[in-house]
Amino acid sequence: MVSHTDTVHNIDTINVKEEYLLNSKGIKSLSLKAYNDSGNPTGIGGDDKCGVFACLQILDELKVVKAAFFVSEEVGCIGSKNSDSNFFNDVGYAIEFDAPGDYMVTEYCYGVKLFESNSDFHNTAKNVLNENMLSEPKFMRHPFTDVWQLKKKFDFSCINISVGYHQYHTRNEYYRDWE
Repeated sequence: MVSHTDTVHNIDTINVKEEYLLNSKGIKSLSLKAYNDSGNPTGIGGDDKCGVFACLQILDELKVVKAAFFVSEEVGCIGSKNSDSNFFNDVGYAIEFDAPGDYMVTEYCYGVKLFESNSDFHNTAKNVLNENMLSEPKFMRHPFTDVWQLKKKFDFSCINISVGYHQYHTRNEYYRDWE
């Protein structure tokens, strides 16, 4: 499991409030949005605090799993580029939680193909995502995130999926769970 700890928001004070906001299907649903002490939106830091939270949940639920929490993804994937190869010796694949919305699946990242089409990995991932994502998964290209560096360094499949943040990198960013 992979996520990154940095965000584009300069978050000093954050007051998280529940609000009904539009989801990807245009339906208002309960969401989390952040405000400063003056009542102005600040951005919730969903990119990629939501990914960190997802990894922590999975660490709590699974007995055999590793998690990597990289630094400086927002400025060029520096942490993943300099990751310790020994940590990944027994890793079979990497799943990153760093895409907005509830439908994105990164197949190509910064021009690098993350997994082979119609492989066991692809078919298993597609079945799991079809069963669990709010919207139909869309296999896409993503500008960059940490699995790009991991795929360049290691011979295992990688994938990046939506983790529920919306309007990322804006002060109106909010989080809405898949459920």
